[in-house]
Amino acid sequence: MPCQQCGAPEAAGLCGVCREKVAAEHLVGEAGVLAAVGVGCDEPDDVGLTATMGAMGEASARSRIQEACTQAAAHGGTKLMIAVAGRLAAESVVHEYRGIALKTLSWSPEARAEGQRTYAAEMRRQHLHPSSEAANLAAEHAADEARVRVVEHLLVTRGRVWQEPCVVTEGPDCREDAYARGAAQARTAKSAARPAGSWRCADCRNACIGAPLSTGRCAPCDGRSRGLSRIERFAQLADRAGHAELTA
Repeated sequence: MPCQQCGAPEAAGLCGVCREKVAAEHLVGEAGVLAAVGVGCDEPDDVGLTATMGAMGEASARSRIQEACTQAAAHGGTKLMIAVAGRLAAESVVHEYRGIALKTLSWSPEARAEGQRTYAAEMRRQHLHPSSEAANLAAEHAADEARVRVVEHLLVTRGRVWQEPCVVTEGPDCREDAYARGAAQARTAKSAARPAGSWRCADCRNACIGAPLSTGRCAPCDGRSRGLSRIERFAQLADRAGHAELTA
């Protein structure tokens, strides 16, 4: 079968180049979801912030893909090598954003409450330990594990809410419903507001959203000019958007 994307013959439906491009595009969407989920964990109704960070995640991933492809082409890479370089760059972005989202979600009320409950439950069993110090260490370890489980659960469920809109119901315990409502509104705001508030970076010429910096550069280019790491650049970007806990 020919490639469904470019028409290359005998490609089993999708040639290697197009397969890498499709995978990279999927990763771009995942980067946007991780950026939005990480920032919106405590403020599900802050539609503007969540939509902005989701769009920023996608824009940053596309910028890194383009940078990697340009470098691969400059070194004489084939079309397949260039496409692979773009996909690997997208994977790197997703890995970084996942780490940031996990760190941010660890400060969510759900994770903190579960950690406190687990710590209290373990301390009620302190008579099983040889000393109070040992009991405290065991309780802290159990609380950390409980927080990690909650964080991983929140990342999966809230990512699914962003990718697959669900029906929102009202009730006395409706925090997740509020998050689902906020995510749906943010998705709409992101797609509607992106063209209107866009501007172009003076360095990379990529389209950006939100208020431009005084230098006229996008956040990645501005951070690179000051020698910041990629995670530091993203954390600074989130801090300017108003989410102080991202860098706590």
